[in-house]
Amino acid sequence: MIVDAKANKFDVIMAKELSRLARNGRLSYEIRDMAEQHNLHINTFDNAINTLEGNVHMFGLYA
Repeated sequence: MIVDAKANKFDVIMAKELSRLARNGRLSYEIRDMAEQHNLHINTFDNAINTLEGNVHMFGLYA
């Protein structure tokens, strides 16, 4: 997924929950930073994180 994201093959990363996106907090933050650098959005189905709407204030808690 990270390789494809860096190649701009998609615009949004969808996950059931943020905890399903990465195995640990460090990787969660790496994915978040990579998404910001490549203009990708992260959205979770539980709507805890939704960068399309600017809902990122709880990222640290869920990471």
